[in-house]
Amino acid sequence: VVGCFILFMVAALWTWLSLSRSDEDPKPSHVVFLTSKYQRRYALFETERLIRKTLFTFIGALLPIDSSPALQMGCLGIVVSVSLFLYCRYKPYHSSEWNWIEICLLFAATVMITSVSTLPHCGGGKLLGEAAKVDVLSMVLIVAAAAAAAAAAAASTIASTFAKGGEMKTTVRQLLETEAEGVTSRRARPIAEASRSRNLEPALREAAPVEAEYSHCDGLPDNGSHVIDTARIFNTSCTWHGNPGLQVTLKETLTFQGDLVLKGEIQIMGEQELEGINVSGKMTVIAANASFVGCRNRMEDGKGGALFVQRDLIVSNSGVKFENCRASAGGGLYTGGSFLQEAESTVIFENCTAFGSSGGGARVSKNFTQGRNSSAIFRSCSAQYH
Repeated sequence: VVGCFILFMVAALWTWLSLSRSDEDPKPSHVVFLTSKYQRRYALFETERLIRKTLFTFIGALLPIDSSPALQMGCLGIVVSVSLFLYCRYKPYHSSEWNWIEICLLFAATVMITSVSTLPHCGGGKLLGEAAKVDVLSMVLIVAAAAAAAAAAAASTIASTFAKGGEMKTTVRQLLETEAEGVTSRRARPIAEASRSRNLEPALREAAPVEAEYSHCDGLPDNGSHVIDTARIFNTSCTWHGNPGLQVTLKETLTFQGDLVLKGEIQIMGEQELEGINVSGKMTVIAANASFVGCRNRMEDGKGGALFVQRDLIVSNSGVKFENCRASAGGGLYTGGSFLQEAESTVIFENCTAFGSSGGGARVSKNFTQGRNSSAIFRSCSAQYH
């Protein structure tokens, strides 16, 4: 029986590691789903959870509670304590809140197992008189209180996280509605002289209102060479202004819950599993020289290798290049709205691939409009469906 359990655990681990470390492009959606919650350097941390659950089953079957309760509790305590140490040491999740939820739950489990192990029933002793019964009852109540406190703390943190997400979505929606109505706040000013002097085609004027001068995206670099290996979420609209020579290697997705304005000079090197940049609102590239190289969205239904813009993408007085990017739909770019090229702008898609759908270079859901002296160039791009 022990041999069968060991064989089962080895087979399960081998199967999981083979899938998660496979060179298959794209990786199976269930693998990406399980690993995407972890930071890139801890992508195999799901293995810890698999081993933990397998050991729980193994211990419960090999050491029944009615025959060897103390030994079972001791083994469970060792497994949970090791998991607690690993989560405290590495904090593998993207979100610090989820790291602390996991740590709190594992700590509560460790306390409960340790407390139960000290009971006379589990220690192999005998209950002696009413005093011992009172001690046991007190210990049980303490353990139950610890479990309730841990569950309440976890539930409170989860509820707080979802509440923040709801408030964030409401704020973004109000911001977008305000822009759509053409209402300009008293603090908003034109983004730059280039923004004020844009010579828009009539078809573009209504769809491309003047942007607000958003503050700089907090925490994003503006010069030098950098590696971003932790997923970032920006709750409000912001501007990313790069200085000459800025190069950023993306190992995780940058998510913008509002609008994004890209200015200056920037080169994005993609090493991520999902889209490089996800913009919930509108993205504007103005007076910029930007390139996206090697961005690959490995999800089977992934949208946009480099950019997934849920509303419109506007390129003005800029040069943008997508090179060697891949996704299921929209190898370099996927927009849920329109793609608007204003005057004096050039966008190049080179060696981009849509391996599961259409849009080898770009997939535009609504309209594609070009202004004077603007160009969109596609070189050696391919798609499964045309």
